[in-house]
Amino acid sequence: MKWELWKKIVDECSQYEDVILEPAWEGEPMLHPQFEEFMAYAITKLGERICLTTDGTLISEQNMETLSNLRSITVNVNSDKGFENAVGLQKGRYNGNEQHTYLTLSFVSGSEAAQKYFDYIVGDPYQEFRGFDFVVYYYDLKEGSPYHDPYVGKTILIDPEGSVAPYLHPYDQKGANLDTSTLADIWRGYDLKDSPDQVYRSCATRNRYGSQFYNPANEYSQLTDCPRCDGFLFQNSTFCFDCERQDGIAKLTSQIQEITDSKILSGYKVFRMSPTEFEAYKLEDLEEDDDGPYSYCDSNGDADEIAEHIQDTITSELDMEGYSCSQCGASIKRNETICLGCYEREGLDKITSDIIKITEIGIVSDAMIKRISPTEFEVYNDQHICKCSGNAQKVAEYVYFFYPY
Repeated sequence: MKWELWKKIVDECSQYEDVILEPAWEGEPMLHPQFEEFMAYAITKLGERICLTTDGTLISEQNMETLSNLRSITVNVNSDKGFENAVGLQKGRYNGNEQHTYLTLSFVSGSEAAQKYFDYIVGDPYQEFRGFDFVVYYYDLKEGSPYHDPYVGKTILIDPEGSVAPYLHPYDQKGANLDTSTLADIWRGYDLKDSPDQVYRSCATRNRYGSQFYNPANEYSQLTDCPRCDGFLFQNSTFCFDCERQDGIAKLTSQIQEITDSKILSGYKVFRMSPTEFEAYKLEDLEEDDDGPYSYCDSNGDADEIAEHIQDTITSELDMEGYSCSQCGASIKRNETICLGCYEREGLDKITSDIIKITEIGIVSDAMIKRISPTEFEVYNDQHICKCSGNAQKVAEYVYFFYPY
């Protein structure tokens, strides 16, 4: 890519706060003879919105300063040199600032590098990925498998000549080129969000890679889907806040719609002002013999709006109360009975107990466990490759936090 084209891309991206630029497609970006000059200009214009994906083989002392100014770097590990350089970058990335470059290692299932280094990075829960921030493990999807690609509908590709293509169709360029158009015009010209289901099926049948995202400090690894809505719950939660709010609003709306004159509901006195309008007053603000309505109110609107106001007040008051773990006394959220730490300990204790019961080979939490001595065990994946070995507690921690992948 020529300097003039790179500059045009960076300058236009800098006009939009939600645009991220990532040199990553069709080859190793660090091979470019003006790599450091290109990145220095992008860092000046985009700040944290310039990222890099590399195989790591060209990381060196000479470009360490430039790389340390990037907000995010992904190293696709496919060689010993790339891995060694990534480790060196990880150790030298702190540049005296509180902020540091986020480093992601990515591995491809079945590759020699994955077999050699993946266990070393994620195999010991106490090592927290040897100092790396994230680990991505790509695996082959079986045909017909559901797969949600987070880049679909949010990404366009630019080749070194300035030709632009949608993310899923890199060679379907439709004549779009930055020599004659702006990024904004090209973006608006593509239908990037048509039929997501079709797009995802296409990914699977084309045998695209799926991925599992690892991060020892990442709350998403501790989340589960709410069975009723599209939200997420921590694994130790007993109910969903969103569902609680919607249930409360629905119940209050029904009660408000039944009001003919006035009614006391959850600390409020609600008056019907018209066939569709209501006013709500906090009881604590009214005199005992007040009949109202008055010149002021806490909320007015239709039944849904009044219900939302009352429910949000109820929720806010409940959230202000203190809640403690029933086992250790630590502070917890209102929808929890025990803290996440105690919840995880219970899970680990159960897995440990199940592992100890194994005499030869057994399945625990979908992991195949083999006893190799009175106190030692091994974990095997579905390719019959040993992924972790150790005593029952160590194997249990591995299964609990990192299996399956």
